[in-house]
Amino acid sequence: MQESRLFCVLPDYVCTPDGFEVDRYGNLILSCPNYADDNISGCVVKIDREGNVKKWLDVPVHPETGVARNMGIAFDEDWNLYICDNQGWSERPELLCKGRVLKVTVDDDGNILKTTVVAKNMEHPNGIRIKDGYMYVTQSYMHPEKRADGIVFDREGNLYIADFSANAIAKVSPEGKVERIAQSTDCTGVDGGLDQPGEHIVWDGKIVASCFDLVTGPDKVNLKHEMPATLVELSLPWEA
Repeated sequence: MQESRLFCVLPDYVCTPDGFEVDRYGNLILSCPNYADDNISGCVVKIDREGNVKKWLDVPVHPETGVARNMGIAFDEDWNLYICDNQGWSERPELLCKGRVLKVTVDDDGNILKTTVVAKNMEHPNGIRIKDGYMYVTQSYMHPEKRADGIVFDREGNLYIADFSANAIAKVSPEGKVERIAQSTDCTGVDGGLDQPGEHIVWDGKIVASCFDLVTGPDKVNLKHEMPATLVELSLPWEA
C-alpha cells in the first residue's frame, strides 16, 4: 500500500473540510462545513497549484439557524456554484429536514452576486454533481438508513472510495478488482496520515483527500478531533 502525504495545513477558520470542485482556472475549490465548532459557519476556500489557501466566500447562512453547513459543491456550465447545505448532519431534532441546495453566482474575488434556494427541507444533502442540465444530489443519511459517500473516478476508469470508518482509500478497477491502496491508524493528519478521509478528488496528477476528523465510535479508527485541519494526497497508479 501507499503512504499518504500531507498536501496542506488549512487555516484556523477551517475545522472540518469536506467536498471538492475545480474552477475554470484549475484551482482546487474546497467546501468546509466546520461541524467541529458551532461558532464557525461554513465557508469555501480556494487552493492554487502551489498549495496557497485563501477563503473564497462565506456560504449564505440559513435564515432559521444562522449558520451554513456546506458539504458537496459543483459548478454548472456557467460557473454558478451549487452547494449542499447539510443543516441536519448532527441529527439534532431542531435541525433535521432543514437541508438546502443553494445556487450561488459569485465572482473571482468571492463577492456573492445572487443566491437562489433551489431545494429545501432535505434531511442529509451531501454529494452533488451537475450534468447535461440536471442536478444530482445524494442524501447519504435518511432515517433509518445510512449510505456511503466519497467516490471519484480517474482517467483510466478506476473508482476510488474513501473509507470514512477505516481511515483508508480503496480502489476498484474497471474489471471489478477491489484493493485498499492506503490506510492510516488514528492520527492528526499533520503527519500526512488519512485522518478520517471524507471526500477526495483527482486533481493535478494526484488524489487529494479531505480529513474530516470528527466522527468517533466503535467502528471508527478515528478517536477524536484535532486542529489544524488538513488535506492529504496520494499518487495515482501511473505516478506511484
